[in-house]
Amino acid sequence: MNVIERLDWDSSFFGYEVGRIQIEDINDLTTSDFIEKSIKFRLIYIFSKNIIDIPNIRIIDKKIVLSQKTFFLQSNKNILIRSFDINRDSFDRLKELAIQSGKYSRFFLIKTSLIKSLKDCISDGLRIP
Repeated sequence: MNVIERLDWDSSFFGYEVGRIQIEDINDLTTSDFIEKSIKFRLIYIFSKNIIDIPNIRIIDKKIVLSQKTFFLQSNKNILIRSFDINRDSFDRLKELAIQSGKYSRFFLIKTSLIKSLKDCISDGLRIP
């Protein structure tokens, strides 16, 4: 039987219930079973190697993994990596970089959530070049 696992970090970050389910055999999950299990979630990540066709369930995103071997990587030994220093480094610059990096993300970054996430990273010892 498939179980929908609550994702603590995602639920906390987005401010609503988020879960994930791994479906190995599509025949193990009926539409009514899925609806019953998903009632408390606003967002569910469905992982399956098979095509999922559940009536009234809209697929928002499909994960595609692309990879390429790196044949040549040049190292720059002059790069200094240190912890983010709130008194020395620009929080606004870091915030702008985070917004730019999420510009084409499937997630809509809400400013308050972004700031909270950055402050959490800084308190956890964020490293920047």
